Amino acid sequence: MHGHTLDPDGEKMSKSKGNFVSPEDVIAKHGRDALRFYTLQTTVWDDFRFSWNAVETAARDLQIVWNVFAFATLYMNLDKFTPNKWSPQKLAKSFHPEDKWLLSRTETLMRDVTKYMDGLEIHLAVRALRQFVIEDLSHWYIRLVRRRFWLEKTSRDKLAAYAVLYHALRSWLAFAAPAMPFLTETIYREAFRSTEPLSPESIHMTAWPSADKKWINKTLEEEMRIVQHISDATASARQSKKIKLRQPVSTILIVADKPIVKRTVRTLRELLLQEVNAKDVRLVSLAKEERLKKLIVEPNFKALGPAFRGEANKVAERLRLVDGRQLLRVLKQEGYFPVKVDEKEYRITNAMVSLKEEIPENHAIGTFEEGRVYVDLTIPSELVREGFVREVIRRLQEMRKRLDLPVDAFVDAFVTVSDPEKLGWLEDEKEYLMEEVRAKTFVLLRPDQPRPAAAQEEDWKIEGNDFHMGITRQQ
Repeated sequence: MHGHTLDPDGEKMSKSKGNFVSPEDVIAKHGRDALRFYTLQTTVWDDFRFSWNAVETAARDLQIVWNVFAFATLYMNLDKFTPNKWSPQKLAKSFHPEDKWLLSRTETLMRDVTKYMDGLEIHLAVRALRQFVIEDLSHWYIRLVRRRFWLEKTSRDKLAAYAVLYHALRSWLAFAAPAMPFLTETIYREAFRSTEPLSPESIHMTAWPSADKKWINKTLEEEMRIVQHISDATASARQSKKIKLRQPVSTILIVADKPIVKRTVRTLRELLLQEVNAKDVRLVSLAKEERLKKLIVEPNFKALGPAFRGEANKVAERLRLVDGRQLLRVLKQEGYFPVKVDEKEYRITNAMVSLKEEIPENHAIGTFEEGRVYVDLTIPSELVREGFVREVIRRLQEMRKRLDLPVDAFVDAFVTVSDPEKLGWLEDEKEYLMEEVRAKTFVLLRPDQPRPAAAQEEDWKIEGNDFHMGITRQQ
């Protein structure tokens, strides 16, 4: 039971003020589950400040929930995955670090939600459920394992991802049922009843899951949190220099003095490289970071003018050419820095200059809670090529979506390329391209060559060059 219901401005709602919103209005626009999910995340001992924006956010979250389950069950159904046959225990030896992490997060969620519900802290339980399905599942784990879903159906790598994801989704559904009863019931009947024929008819009749503490690994959860922080910082650094996430870079430098960061870079190195799309990642010390940065000398005319009068401008120009680290070192040793102008020496003191740090040339910097990352923007030709091929793949995959093709459908595709060098790049990566876009045939053409008929054709501009592409579903 909340106190008063307030409008977005903090005013008490009432019909006389004209700011009253009825539950029926919200339900008509966004549905019962969205209203319930939204209100249950608020504390009951405070006045309830209503916000249409917050309701819309809750409705979007529920759409993400639906998409997560739709994505997972689509692939599992295609491969006729049977959870009773392939349990997490049976596939434990095939787990990747991200699988172990999700299993740990799932069991942690079970423990925490049960504790919150027992303590009548419903708002904390529902917030934890949201964090898990939106952040842990949708924004992280599914992104990490998506490519494994394209493996052969008998691959234990693929089955391990299925088993862990199924366990996470099925557990979450049971916990979320009180907060969003209609959505969870629909998902349960459409996605889980067929694989669990002996289970109860309704999600609301199933048993409350209990945590298996042997799967909880707090160290791994902490390390994965560091990977997420580094990934976000790297993405921010790339964005600041307009470097696309699909463009591989050669090196990421990580500056941090906390042991957990150093351990994470060592134990989750391959996962980190995948997420930051880099060929190498290195830890550097604070001392090395200082050497990476350039120190720019900025003259202080308030001190130079009175000391050198008419020569102040000439001295300032000379100072701008001085290496900042050399100046700093000599100032510390001698107390002054000698500067020669027209064969005359001038003694520069601390008060006459200031030093400004400059990011290393050809690097972009990003910060995270535990440190900083430097992205090396010197992209060698082989990485330029790799980035270009990924851009072509993205366009062809976008065309698949526009044709509304099933994920397992094969296509015939062609690309018309005017640049001979880029035509050669695509020829060299032809097998990779065909695998990524599920093409049975893939034809590369010059502009003067005739094009095959296609169900979907489009012109694309990539890095200033024009390309014509076409795809047709193979019958």
